[in-house]
Amino acid sequence: MFRNIVQKHCSETCIPKLLGNITTDIIPMTTAFRISEEILEYIKTGGWITVGEISEQVGIVPEKSIKILDFLSEFGFIEFDSDNSRIRITDLGKRFLELPEI
Repeated sequence: MFRNIVQKHCSETCIPKLLGNITTDIIPMTTAFRISEEILEYIKTGGWITVGEISEQVGIVPEKSIKILDFLSEFGFIEFDSDNSRIRITDLGKRFLELPEI
């Protein structure tokens, strides 16, 4: 339930503010959430993963994945390394994945 509340809140307030019209023009909102969760699941072991590897894993071009990664970073689910070429999951991101789905 909480995951659904977070999704609803972000889709109505946070994502449009962060991404502007790019989300609705390029990545449908439901797709952005699905990809976000796929990214978190893929990196949940905690090691550093390159942005290119993430893009390849979820099947979208790097320009689109960067927008989603920026969103995940803005809310503390992931962190970038010092040169913004790799990411890893944070404790908050791991806790988010543990939330039950309904």
